[in-house]
Amino acid sequence: MEINMKKLIVREPLLSTYPEYGSVFSIIPDNELSENWMYSNFVQYYVKKNNLFVSGEELLVYKDHVNFISTVPTLQHYKISEHILHMFTKESLIEALIDFLDNDFYIILLLDRSYIRESRNYKKSPFVHMTLIYGYDEDNEDFYIADNNNYGKYDFLQYKFEDVANAFKAMNYNDFRDTQTINLIRPFNHIHYNFDLDYLIKELKFYLSSYDLKDTYLKNWNPYNPLNYGHDGEVIEYYNLGIYEYLKKIINRENNYIGIQPFHLVWENKKFMLKRIEFLKSRGYIDDCEDILLYGGNIVGELQIIFNLLIKFNITKATILKSSILTKIDFIKEKDIEFVRVLLEKLS
Repeated sequence: MEINMKKLIVREPLLSTYPEYGSVFSIIPDNELSENWMYSNFVQYYVKKNNLFVSGEELLVYKDHVNFISTVPTLQHYKISEHILHMFTKESLIEALIDFLDNDFYIILLLDRSYIRESRNYKKSPFVHMTLIYGYDEDNEDFYIADNNNYGKYDFLQYKFEDVANAFKAMNYNDFRDTQTINLIRPFNHIHYNFDLDYLIKELKFYLSSYDLKDTYLKNWNPYNPLNYGHDGEVIEYYNLGIYEYLKKIINRENNYIGIQPFHLVWENKKFMLKRIEFLKSRGYIDDCEDILLYGGNIVGELQIIFNLLIKFNITKATILKSSILTKIDFIKEKDIEFVRVLLEKLS
């Protein structure tokens, strides 16, 4: 009996606040090379105001967010140009996606969720989002996908062939950058990539010394890589420890609904830091780490409490909860400073 389906390997991602991170961390090879890259990076983050879109949306992202997929050393990355994609009908697009998967390529592309019946945006206003396709079931006409779906959680679902084709073909390409590209990704292990302890220490030190100096960020932001200021149409507002001031700004300005996404990225980053410490211990860079793991775990716990307070506020609209959240943000910031200082001492 002919098997008409295929699923490439995916795993629960360590970072998933945005689909760029979720896609990479769910398909990146589970090996030493990937660990060397992961734990050398993802220290610094910043808030950018994205003027490429009408909304001028603010996003809290990691330093290397721009062209992030192309920077992963253990993944091969290819792009299909818009000139080729214009030649596809909906039927030939589906056939091409299946063929890519048969050749062991993961597919990353943008889809308009208003054409996806499993989305809460179905038949509503256009809502374009990056999506990972990692398999298909031809009998049921389903693609296996992963994305930050309903309410922001990165999860794994099935989308109908027809919906994916419609969602890709229907986008207004004038409103979004790079939408006419399909990204093809597959693991690549034929490299030598060392863990960069010196770079990590430099990142941690700069994390402690940088703040929300919005008017002077060009001379304060990442001086050892001065080209990385975001890209055209973006303005960097807050970064690193200054992010806590940004979180407080969000709390103070919103009276009806407080989005959880930036709080999730900070929480996820602190959990990732605990994984990084375990990695450093396993490689012999630090000896005793029980104390700092406990310290970092307490920070993660305090951020989880903020999550619960945010959910309660969004339900009850009780403004009295804001003061508790603001107090906790200040407390976490001071704990975070001490946490990074202790880690630096252990690495010195």
